[in-house]
Amino acid sequence: MLTRKELIRYGLAAAVLAPWGRALGGTASRFLQADSDPAATGSGGPPYSGEIVLGVSAAFSGPSRGLGTELYRGASAYFSRVNEAGGINGRRIVLKMYDDGYQPDPCVENTMKLMLEDQVFLLFGYVGTPTVTRVLPLLKKFQDENIFMFFPFTGAQPQRQPPYGDFAFNLRASYAQETAGLVNNFVSIGKERIAVFYQADAYGRSGWAGVRAALAPHGLRIAGEATYSRGA
Repeated sequence: MLTRKELIRYGLAAAVLAPWGRALGGTASRFLQADSDPAATGSGGPPYSGEIVLGVSAAFSGPSRGLGTELYRGASAYFSRVNEAGGINGRRIVLKMYDDGYQPDPCVENTMKLMLEDQVFLLFGYVGTPTVTRVLPLLKKFQDENIFMFFPFTGAQPQRQPPYGDFAFNLRASYAQETAGLVNNFVSIGKERIAVFYQADAYGRSGWAGVRAALAPHGLRIAGEATYSRGA
């Protein structure tokens, strides 16, 4: 009997990941069958019958609204195409969205509502390091509910390593990878005095830490640093 965790990892993962990679082939068809028999799903019916509801908390207002809006538009365009073609074995993908304005506290409130009241199938397309890092402990706390986060728009490390790495499926590169590429390129062209001007929150600190870690193998340190407030 499939558990919800197995269904998410092998079934919906294959379907939602389709535009980015098809390595899992027809796995989704094998796991996401059209019937809603509880014996087939390992649950009492929903969320495996009817619509597949993905929960989103992102910045749709404030200075960072472009991030949430454009990510939604891109995902929505693909999901609309899937739905027009009959959905996933007859099941439409629906986005349940809340605005957090790129602020951690509203994001936590939205996530609790998505998990406990809306009972979404999974969390999708969250935007921002300050928000995502605050939500990760909730996924750990409610791990028995097997709620997972797909494609958070952040390159932070916490969702890529213990104790939270098992709860998130990452799409974008990490800040560590990005800053390592930048630092290595600068050093290769003889630019070894590197300063960091970063946002004074989890997002900025992640970038700062990435630069510091990338400089270390070259025997270098950050030459100077300064911060600015989020939204300034």
